Amino acid sequence: MSTHAGHGAHSSTGYEMPIRLNEQTTVYAWCPNTLADRVITVAVPVTCEEAVRHIQRLEESTRTTPDDAALMFLRTEGFSSSLIEDIEAPLDQLLLLTPAAETQTKEVAVGATLTVANATALDLMVADASGGEALSVEMLHGWHKVLLRDDPNIGRGLGCLRDRRAASGSSDLRSAKHIYAPPENVPHLVRDLCAFVNDSRMNPVLLAALAHVQFESIHPYGDGNGRIGRMLVGWILARRLGLNRIPPVSSAIALDRPAYIAALEKYREGAVDEWVLWFAEKVIRSVEIGETIAQKLQIMLDDWQQAIGKLRKGSAASRLPSVLVRQPIISIGRVVDALGVSERAATNALRQFADAGIIEPYEMDRRTTTEKARYWWMAPAVVAILRDVSKSHVSGGRTAAPPSTLAAGERPDRG
Repeated sequence: MSTHAGHGAHSSTGYEMPIRLNEQTTVYAWCPNTLADRVITVAVPVTCEEAVRHIQRLEESTRTTPDDAALMFLRTEGFSSSLIEDIEAPLDQLLLLTPAAETQTKEVAVGATLTVANATALDLMVADASGGEALSVEMLHGWHKVLLRDDPNIGRGLGCLRDRRAASGSSDLRSAKHIYAPPENVPHLVRDLCAFVNDSRMNPVLLAALAHVQFESIHPYGDGNGRIGRMLVGWILARRLGLNRIPPVSSAIALDRPAYIAALEKYREGAVDEWVLWFAEKVIRSVEIGETIAQKLQIMLDDWQQAIGKLRKGSAASRLPSVLVRQPIISIGRVVDALGVSERAATNALRQFADAGIIEPYEMDRRTTTEKARYWWMAPAVVAILRDVSKSHVSGGRTAAPPSTLAAGERPDRG
């Protein structure tokens, strides 16, 4: 008996390796070709160049609100990347950026914890992109540790390459839809990927497309591969283009998850041009999403300034808008911590914004946070911007889930 129709087939992107389970059964794992020594040409360079121009336009057009726009893009990216993997959390949880409370249901608590961890891992990715270090296996491990450190099921796989076989569709290799490269091949393939990214001088969008699909093809971790692979996209774009505002590429991907999975699968058959074109178009779409977010953000900040009037430079109230963009659901204690002011100054600033209609009292669901703050406030305009993005994902990209991935004999990989 054998599975996987290729039976040792090769393509320009990889090859099948036989795995003998017993005397009667042979299955085939797909192993990607290394990248560092390959000469790669694609037929769609113009689309990649266009995508770079779009990214640069977004960077330039959002310079007036650099910190606020950058953070909104990053939070949108984190929410979207988690959603692609069917990891959902209440919007409150994402906005609070705090781990789930013990009183939440298990499903909600896990989703909330992983979504918050994704946001934190993205912060680390941005810090790494702005630093001087080249991409390394250790850097990827660092992202993985932050992403999954609160996952109750990760076990010994945290921050290390998988040492077991992995497959999609079933933990039984005989019926699995796809079997990834054997674990003994993974270390070399990941080192090769890092060398390829560090040494390549190709178009940044093309490089991000190839690096992402190679990472997903290797599937180096027991869990979190999809989210880490999309962080790699952000790292490459930020590093190569010197970005302070990384377009939320996952937001565009989340709008059409079935096509994303199909394009990844076709790449294994050698459809490199098709994958690169699809990816570049999603990058362009993510820039459009980013521009919409930035425009709404600027209008909101202008409205706030008009409503609140002139504020003394350096005062708690003058610095509160950026805090509200970062934490649109907030307590007095959080304002104290964010601005380094007294409780009285924080209270007065919040009162000014409440009187201007910018924030309103918020009834906190005690199941979503362990914080003991008595009073909470919400900036509804910020919440509305993020909610619009989340609604578009739910309506536009949730028609089919990506195939689950399992290390043989283990739990499903959330991606």
